[in-house]
Amino acid sequence: MRTLLLFVVACYAFGCGSHIETTTLPEGSVGEDYYAEVEANWSMITEWFVESDLPPGLEFFGKGNSATIEGIPTEPGSYYLILTVKSANVGSSATSSRAFEIEILGE
Repeated sequence: MRTLLLFVVACYAFGCGSHIETTTLPEGSVGEDYYAEVEANWSMITEWFVESDLPPGLEFFGKGNSATIEGIPTEPGSYYLILTVKSANVGSSATSSRAFEIEILGE
């Protein structure tokens, strides 16, 4: 019982698994508007980070429990990125990340 209680407290304080609920991003096409929304379910999110390069022409905007990737892609290819949220949860900073792929098709 004591171990279970410690696990529950640690999960609440530091997170268990990813708190980013979105699991996939849509594909896009060069020269066409792209928009994707990413949702997180975690209290007190203070920051979002992109830990790799977005496809050229796209920008990342994160605020609160959601973030968007939007713009007009300029180069085809497969792009791999990691999105991370930071939370000031229970008096400490914790992070949660998820890996994504964005496929941009050529014209």
